[in-house]
Amino acid sequence: MTRVPHELEPIKVQTIPPARDEGPSASRDAAPPCKDELPISFVWRNSEHQVLEIANRWTVHSRWWEPAKMVWRQYFKILTDTEILCQVYHDLLQDRWFFARLYD
Repeated sequence: MTRVPHELEPIKVQTIPPARDEGPSASRDAAPPCKDELPISFVWRNSEHQVLEIANRWTVHSRWWEPAKMVWRQYFKILTDTEILCQVYHDLLQDRWFFARLYD
């Protein structure tokens, strides 16, 4: 069973720095390149959670033909030290992280 919050909850995430530098030639006019940032911890509901394992990782890039509605996200299914299995995502267009789903 999974629980999806009624409203997406922005979270603070600590990441491992990108594996490579995209360099100054990366343009912000186009959609951003996929970052190699991996979450190592995050704060959700006033509690810090350390990432023990990334069970899955995938990228969603949709509505690219409609720039005002484009979605470009990296999703992570994570197991934490507090024994929760959850899904978070990094909105690459806004450069913000969100808690998306809690697995029971």
